[in-house]
Amino acid sequence: MLFGETHSAFLTLREQANARAERMAEWHQKAGELSEHRRVIDELEQRAERLAMHSTEMEKLADAAKPLYDSLDDAQTGRFRILLRMAAGRHWHHGSEGFHHG
Repeated sequence: MLFGETHSAFLTLREQANARAERMAEWHQKAGELSEHRRVIDELEQRAERLAMHSTEMEKLADAAKPLYDSLDDAQTGRFRILLRMAAGRHWHHGSEGFHHG
């Protein structure tokens, strides 16, 4: 069962990385097409969309990783945090309120 939980978590990470790459390519394309005089409201709406997508991705990752994480001992949870940071490609740290970008 551990393999299935691990596989599910890594599939979720891979899907998120692919989706992030697609969004970045789309963003670069749009950035080249937009005029200098973009409306501030458009920028705020786009930022809100990106944050909502990121929130959904983080929820999916947490749901996929929870069964695996819950089955780990203390030493393994420390290694899991390191691997998660590396796999996510971001610098996340664990604080009293959970994972934070830092």
